[in-house]
Amino acid sequence: MPSADDLQAFAEQIGALPVDGLLLSTVSTFLTVGQAKLDRRELAEARKAIEAALALLPQLPEEPRRALEPGLAQLQVAYATAASG
Repeated sequence: MPSADDLQAFAEQIGALPVDGLLLSTVSTFLTVGQAKLDRRELAEARKAIEAALALLPQLPEEPRRALEPGLAQLQVAYATAASG
């Protein structure tokens, strides 16, 4: 079990993390997972990942948001194609 000092140090580390960096990492992860789920034909899981990325994307600063939008659009098209046939 972690000590009180360990917990305090962890809380300080978490507090120092930039939210924009976490958002970027999280959206990127959802896109990667969404593609992997789509490749495995796990359409419900792929859809969840796409929807999560869509929900978080507007929170990103403009530059990283614009960089991720094409990948998300491609994933949405691939999902729609897989879901329709």
